[in-house]
Amino acid sequence: MMAPPFAIAAWLAGSCSAEAADIEARIEVTGGTLAVGERGTASMVVLEDGRPLSGVLTRLDGRPVTALGPGRYTTEVTWYGSSWEFSGTLTTVDGERAVRAKLQRSPSGETLEWPVRIVGTAGSEDAVAVDLSWPGQGTIEAIWVATGAGRVESLRQEVDGLKVGVSVPPDPFPRAIPLLAIDASSPGSEPALGVLVLRARTQIPVRTTPGTVVTVEVGGRVLPSVTADESGVASVSVWVRPGETTARLRLADPAGDSNTSTIRPGG
Repeated sequence: MMAPPFAIAAWLAGSCSAEAADIEARIEVTGGTLAVGERGTASMVVLEDGRPLSGVLTRLDGRPVTALGPGRYTTEVTWYGSSWEFSGTLTTVDGERAVRAKLQRSPSGETLEWPVRIVGTAGSEDAVAVDLSWPGQGTIEAIWVATGAGRVESLRQEVDGLKVGVSVPPDPFPRAIPLLAIDASSPGSEPALGVLVLRARTQIPVRTTPGTVVTVEVGGRVLPSVTADESGVASVSVWVRPGETTARLRLADPAGDSNTSTIRPGG
């Protein structure tokens, strides 16, 4: 398991406190999303009894904080995955107050998602590379991927999401393989379900009158016509998908006669 760029839109939360009324600190990333390991700017609002609390805000780790106005600040944040915590003090006319705020992934409903159409070649020795959309919340180690046949060969993070390598069974027959992905860092979230469609290439040989035009239709797709050679031989290459068990064969000879028949591709 592994991980990719992260959508982190964060809202926040934290609070801290003193002898007087509680301080509420809110923090969120500005300017879009951050990937794991990426730095960005976070804006903060510090409130007391719902009103902005002015003062000098400092971070315990010594990183700079910029004041924008009463109770409003910005600071740099590096996103490491699941959360980031601001720890510091606010110096006001009444003294120092502790301030803590946690930057968390946004419960925005973003989830893992497979592409609508995933196609591979049945019996291929090369793994099928499949994109997996991921909000980038948490770490890639929390992503669990399974396949109904074959095996998951790799899972890696790329700039625009996750890339899953699926090794398919050696059988050269069309089939549909279910895929499943779970983000363990988001308990209760729905698993992502997908289907890898494996097509099989087959040849449909035809022996007929020389010059006859051969047209094949399979699964509603009409393939480019092929003309029989001087020996009366033609061969049509067909990609067969799962569930496509028959094909329509149309022959139109040079004399203008034509006929149609139903065949089983590869059979």
